[in-house]
Amino acid sequence: MNTQKPTQGSQSLFQTTGRDEAHSLDDARRLRNQEQQRRVKLFLRIGLPIIILILVAMTVLLLPHFKTRRPAPSKTVTEDNPELIGNPDARIKIELRLPDLNAINPSRLELIRSAVFAKPSEVYLHIIIDKEAPMAFLTINGKKEIDLEFDDGDVKLFTFDNMDDMLFRKAMAQLYDSVYGVSMHPLEVMTNIEYAATQGGFAPPDEDEDEEGKTPPPQDEPLSPDLLKLPSLDLNN
Repeated sequence: MNTQKPTQGSQSLFQTTGRDEAHSLDDARRLRNQEQQRRVKLFLRIGLPIIILILVAMTVLLLPHFKTRRPAPSKTVTEDNPELIGNPDARIKIELRLPDLNAINPSRLELIRSAVFAKPSEVYLHIIIDKEAPMAFLTINGKKEIDLEFDDGDVKLFTFDNMDDMLFRKAMAQLYDSVYGVSMHPLEVMTNIEYAATQGGFAPPDEDEDEEGKTPPPQDEPLSPDLLKLPSLDLNN
C-alpha cells in the first residue's frame, strides 16, 4: 500500500495560512488598541470638558440653596418656652440663662445666635428665661470662662459675661478650633447687620422695635403764600 506524502506545495499552503492568521490576530489587537486610544483621547478632548462644565453649572445653581440661612430669632422665649437651636449632640453647647431678653446686649445675643446659624451641626444653643436670675449668665460646655491666647503668645483668662464683642468673637473662634480642629472654614460670629452686609443686602428692621423715638422721614414743606403771589403789573406806564 502506497502512502502519499503531502507535497511541498501543500506544506507551503498550511504555513501561509498560519502566518495569515497570526497577522490577522495582531492586526485585530492593534486596531482594538488604536480604537481604545482614540476613544480615550476623544473623551479627554470633548467628554471631560463637558462633564466639568455641567458640574460647575450645577454648583452655581445649587450653591445658593445650601448657604447657611439665618432663621428669625424667636420672639416668644419664655420660662415655659426656652429657645433650643442647633444640634443637641454637638460638642459645643452654649447655655444662656437670663431673667428676660432685655437683660443682655442685643449685639451680644446676635453674636451668640450666629454661632449656631454658622455651624448648626457643631453648635447647640439653649436660652433659658429664669425670672429669679439676677442677670444674664452665659456658659459654654459648662464653663463660664476661657483662656484666650493672643498673637504675642500672651494668655489671659476671661469670663464670657465680662468680655466685649471683639473678645467674644475671638473666644468662639479659638473654642471651635480647640474642639473640632483648625478648619478652612473657621467659626465667625457676626451681628445681623454684619451678616446682611456679607449677603449684599441690609438687615431687616426688628419687628419689636419701638416706634417712638424714631426720626420721621423728611416731608416736603408747603410753599410760602408769598411765593405764590404774582407780581402786580402797573398798567399806567
